[in-house]
Amino acid sequence: MGDDGAVWPEGRRWVYFLLMIRLPFSSLLASAALIAMTAPLFAQSPAKPKPEETEIWEPVPKVVSPGATCGAAPSDAIVLFEGKNLDEWVTNRDKSPAKWMWPMA
Repeated sequence: MGDDGAVWPEGRRWVYFLLMIRLPFSSLLASAALIAMTAPLFAQSPAKPKPEETEIWEPVPKVVSPGATCGAAPSDAIVLFEGKNLDEWVTNRDKSPAKWMWPMA
């Protein structure tokens, strides 16, 4: 205690006094070190990449042309049933032609 009955030390030393009472010195030192190490990380801004570095140019997809009419299949389609036969249908097991229980009319 000072001469005037004050509990806190005089001048600006009371801030240091409060810190030492509330926080152990090792915690204060660790916090200061962490702040000192992370501050430069936030200050750095990553370089903006060129568009050529981020775009994927290969493989080049095939050009698909639409059907001639509204109901026609596009050029890359496998037509399973065109209304005449079921030649494109195969079994899952051995990829042989599918056997149908009903005749095609």
